[in-house]
Amino acid sequence: MGQNATDKRLFTLPNTSAIVKAIRTGPAIPEEHILLSLSASDIQSSQESIVNAAVPHPWRAKQLRHGLARLHGDIYAFSPFPLDDSVEAVGGGAVVLKLVDLSQTPEELASALSILRDLIKDSWRASEEMERIRKFWILAVDLS
Repeated sequence: MGQNATDKRLFTLPNTSAIVKAIRTGPAIPEEHILLSLSASDIQSSQESIVNAAVPHPWRAKQLRHGLARLHGDIYAFSPFPLDDSVEAVGGGAVVLKLVDLSQTPEELASALSILRDLIKDSWRASEEMERIRKFWILAVDLS
């Protein structure tokens, strides 16, 4: 697979590179030697246990003593959402414009403008909303 790649930069790295060794020789640790592998995506719906992904099948892991790990403390599963969906859920582009308006330091202004840029760069829906409600004009007035 790696030899058919169009990007040949990987093959120009010295043989002492750890990533080149791993790709050429395979994984450093055989899969059957991995005893515990936990991921946020494997948290059970009850939020009290997590499936050990080192066990090949989740149903089998639930039957084994070492197949589940109990969660203690304030551990929560996190499911990221796209920026445009998150901003739309709390009020749309007006919320980001309010962040620009409330910024008091150059760093806060740069962060707010970066969020706005990412929002309209990656979402045609957010960009259309900004044009439709004249929010670009509001932004220009706010920045002047």
